[in-house]
Amino acid sequence: MERDSLITIASGARSFLKTVWPEWQLESARRHGSALPEILSSSTCGRSSTFVQEVIAEFGFAAEVIHGRFGPSEDRHAWVACGPWLIDSLAELPVLATRHYAVCLSSVPRLSSDKP
Repeated sequence: MERDSLITIASGARSFLKTVWPEWQLESARRHGSALPEILSSSTCGRSSTFVQEVIAEFGFAAEVIHGRFGPSEDRHAWVACGPWLIDSLAELPVLATRHYAVCLSSVPRLSSDKP
């Protein structure tokens, strides 16, 4: 898959996800009797990555959701693999990475800071 096509697809999927994260968080808060998280994408990586994988598949490209750990604390996380690319749908802007380098629509890939 061409990098630019994947960036376009992932960006569109993330734009949609930003509209449903508040509903997902409200649903979770009600179910668990907890407060809404400060970052709307918190704890949605699996569900969000599944959505991104399904959108990519609708465009005819094979992709899979990968679950793993990252960072010094080895937090659990999920992302999408499509060909040589890894897509983190929770990044401020979708991050495409390979094992050797990362390409991002912003200069610094980071976790989402979306506030409610």
